[in-house]
Amino acid sequence: MNVKRRLQRTVIRGNEGDDLLDEGAESAVYTITGNMDMEKYKAILKIFRTDQPYFHDPFEDRQMKALFASIDYDSATGDYEFVLMEDAEQDEIMS
Repeated sequence: MNVKRRLQRTVIRGNEGDDLLDEGAESAVYTITGNMDMEKYKAILKIFRTDQPYFHDPFEDRQMKALFASIDYDSATGDYEFVLMEDAEQDEIMS
C-alpha cells in the first residue's frame, strides 16, 4: 500500500523557490501480486474493462470503491500484478 497526498506545485522560472500547496486529500494505491489461471484472469479483465470494483482495505478494515490503474498478467506463468487506486471522492461503504 502506498498513500500519497495530493499536492499542487507552481515553479516560477527565474525566481528563487516555488509555491507548494497541500490540497489535503490522500490517495491510496494498492499493488497486488500473485498467481492465477487464465479463466480467473479473464473474469478480472472483464471487471477492468466494464465495471468499477469494490475493494476491502485490509489495513483499515473497510470497503471502498476503487479503480484499476493497471493490470499485468503473464499467461505463461500465471503471475499477475494489479494496481488499484482508491476512489477518494466516494463515501465509504459499510461492510
